[in-house]
Amino acid sequence: MAHEVFISYAAEDRQVADKVCEALERGGIKCWIAPRDVPVGADYEEAIVDAIASSRLLVLVLSSHSNASPHVKREIQNACSGDSAKPVVPLRIDDIEYNKALRYYLGSAQWLDASTPPLEQHLDRLVEHVRSRLARSGDAARPVEPLTPTHPTNPPRDYDSFKGTGDGTPVMRGTGDGRKPFPLAIVAAGVGALVLIGIVVAVLAMRGGRDNGNTLPANNANVYYATPTPQRTATPSPTPTPSASPTPTPRQPVSNFNRPLNYNLRRPQNRNY
Repeated sequence: MAHEVFISYAAEDRQVADKVCEALERGGIKCWIAPRDVPVGADYEEAIVDAIASSRLLVLVLSSHSNASPHVKREIQNACSGDSAKPVVPLRIDDIEYNKALRYYLGSAQWLDASTPPLEQHLDRLVEHVRSRLARSGDAARPVEPLTPTHPTNPPRDYDSFKGTGDGTPVMRGTGDGRKPFPLAIVAAGVGALVLIGIVVAVLAMRGGRDNGNTLPANNANVYYATPTPQRTATPSPTPTPSASPTPTPRQPVSNFNRPLNYNLRRPQNRNY
């Protein structure tokens, strides 16, 4: 089982460190402590460095002995340096101050004061504090889950028109009373079709008028204009004798349409009336 807490202490405070380890593990917090958890045949210093790197929190049994221990100094230095720095919870069992090296690394860390005996009355508070620190560090290390989009990936196809809001969500443009807007493209197409039909009708009407005015049937060629006939030459009548009275020649009626046109403006001299 992987451990969560590394316990740092001086060799002179081993009994206190064992009690601290027992209280934490009784509270469900797995600990690593030397020499118990050093593998057989492993290098002692390498095992400590690996245990600090794989832990989530370090508990320091702070006493006059650990305050002067070079081994404790190196363990705190490994825990607080680098990108994977570990939080440190000092448990002060002696009424002392940090030395210069520990003040450099732990100057802002608040210790738990257990300098007044008995030690057991302070261990429950230590367990609760360590558990809360592990919970906070677990929330910080937990990856942030991506948010599930609330709008559909593919917008519906039956929208008349829609515009974006900046986040990709289609917003349908309505008329304000719940009705869909009438597409302007259909109105424009209808107006254009009506205009085109009117132009075609006007062109056909103009062509039909010109054809009717310039073309006449062959049967009605003499309806409006009479065909001129050749002028009749006046034949002089013989000189009447005194004994005989002249007999007038009856005048032929002339049709209005077949009457010859008179192209001689002078009055005929020898025509009988």
